Amino acid sequence: MPCRIDRAFLFILNTNEMRCNSMKGKIKANDLVQGAKQSFPDFKVNSSGELMQDAPLSPSLAENRDMLKRVFANDGTFISRDFSSETPGFATGFAVYFDGLVKNEVIYESVLRPVITANLPITSPEMMAERIIVNIETKIVTTAGECFDAMFSGDSVVFLEGFNRAVVASTKGFPVRPPEEPMAEKALL
Repeated sequence: MPCRIDRAFLFILNTNEMRCNSMKGKIKANDLVQGAKQSFPDFKVNSSGELMQDAPLSPSLAENRDMLKRVFANDGTFISRDFSSETPGFATGFAVYFDGLVKNEVIYESVLRPVITANLPITSPEMMAERIIVNIETKIVTTAGECFDAMFSGDSVVFLEGFNRAVVASTKGFPVRPPEEPMAEKALL
């Protein structure tokens, strides 16, 4: 099942300079697919130019980071934070999330800080989820679509070098408006 991402389409169109005006309002489907395949060579793209829901993550941090930065290039709320363990060789990676949908202090205190200060090598995303990030709910994801869904839901996604899996950490922090009496329906006593 495809994961429709309008920002990815805008990026693909801008990257390949396929503007509607220059093409007299028509964009050929084949050109869009070719543009998507050039922009995301390591990820599955369907015949409509959409990133596929089941596109697997890459074991390369650089490829995953590049894919995410391309998809969310025009989104000012997209945040990517690189990290590496205080002990060389223990863990290198990055976390991604949308500002305003997460609690920043939870990301730092419950995700990044434990990973950076871990006194044992992180040998897999599963090990990180079970033994390092212990204060919040986590799950393992393997596809680009699962990462996008988690981020759009207010979670953070943590990638480690050398693994084609990522850890989703529950860091939701939606702004909450306190309950108040509606202005239009005030009760008259």
